[in-house]
Amino acid sequence: MSSSASGGSSLDRIVDFPWEVLEYRAWLAQQPSPRDSARNYLFEEPRVRFRPEPGDLLVSESDVRVTAERDGLALAAPRASSALSIPGFGAEQREPVVELLRALDGQRPLAAVRAGLPAAHGALFDAVLEAAFGKLIFAPVALFAAERAISGVEITRFPGSPYEIGRSYWLNMGAVRARLGALLGALDDDDAFLRELRRLHVIALMGADLSRFYQPASPISSKRAAPGRLMLGATEVVETPQACLIVAGTRVAAALVGGARYHELLAESLAEPAASEAGPAHVLEGLDPGRLLHARAPGEAADAPWFVPPRPLQRGHLRALREALARAERAARAADRHVAITALATFHWLFVRLHPFHCGNQSLAMNIVNGVGQSGLGATLPHLMLDHLAFRLGPAAYARLFARALSVYADRGANVASRYQALASNRTRTFVLLEKLDDAPSMDAARALLRADPTGAELLLLRDA
Repeated sequence: MSSSASGGSSLDRIVDFPWEVLEYRAWLAQQPSPRDSARNYLFEEPRVRFRPEPGDLLVSESDVRVTAERDGLALAAPRASSALSIPGFGAEQREPVVELLRALDGQRPLAAVRAGLPAAHGALFDAVLEAAFGKLIFAPVALFAAERAISGVEITRFPGSPYEIGRSYWLNMGAVRARLGALLGALDDDDAFLRELRRLHVIALMGADLSRFYQPASPISSKRAAPGRLMLGATEVVETPQACLIVAGTRVAAALVGGARYHELLAESLAEPAASEAGPAHVLEGLDPGRLLHARAPGEAADAPWFVPPRPLQRGHLRALREALARAERAARAADRHVAITALATFHWLFVRLHPFHCGNQSLAMNIVNGVGQSGLGATLPHLMLDHLAFRLGPAAYARLFARALSVYADRGANVASRYQALASNRTRTFVLLEKLDDAPSMDAARALLRADPTGAELLLLRDA
């Protein structure tokens, strides 16, 4: 090869380098580490994650009352559940805050409103926006655009206010849904299917234009989020007289989310007593779908439940995944509801157990499931704890559980606002019931709680609807 040809080849490698991935990894390094507590991860307190952007048309809640209190300003409104506090500001800022709220009338973008403020009011405006956005100050047009691309109900575990959904995540999930047809068009070819699946993962993490970055909640995302790259490392386990050690490779936290009592009740309701035990792995179509271990990594103080995905990933694994989705899509188009639901359950069960990507697996899997469910069945559902329960159930028991979830949560008749309101109420109700079940002194006492609240039992997927 001539020097000029070699030089040209080297230059092309630089020109064609995926700089966007490098920028994404640099961005990840600057983000706070996700919380690693399974309970907090699933049951964290509601908070606003949808952040305003310069082009948003913001509107303030009507009849906001601003008062000066001992520790700062308080904002309250007739329709708000509670007052908001803005510490560090006093009575002299009350009128400027009233003026700021009046300026948020939906007529000018946020950047224009901010540019028109007196310089002395910049910090005050930022404090008001930080405290009140998503509670007394809203971005209805931006929220409508995100909801139109994909419902926020479909991309969260336990829906509450739509402002609890991170904006980049929501928009990226909408972009994934927009491209779902390409995946469904590749259901007759293993390689084409895998290629499209990897493309969807890139979009989930980086956005359609590769510039809207999202960090999944999994703790591994801080170090190993790799858009479109399969997670292929095998898990190395060493047995010692003292402990089972996971010394290398892939492991997924598999805590008993919801509490041990909940899992005992779930196993009983599904007639699968081994559901809460790390027993023999279930087998689907002759393939190893992974296993539960009670183990620890070197240096960790105690054993914990971990799910070990099957490695190496075989072509048969991905074919089973593709064929399950193909069955679901065909059945959905044919309005064969039972077959479609069972096949979607199989697809989701296998996807989360295969854990093909470093992170973002559940979000991507449920986006696909809900995409087929929406177009073919007219029904979608929140994520709930389905991925964690798939680690502990065989395919038949999981299919039954999945059907329960769809029958309880697929509210096809409600409008958007009432559905969010109902689901937020359900979230509160189920969390309270979970706490009671966890505190129950015996299984008989727990069963009595479920008999007293049959709707709550259905919402927790502990009985057929």
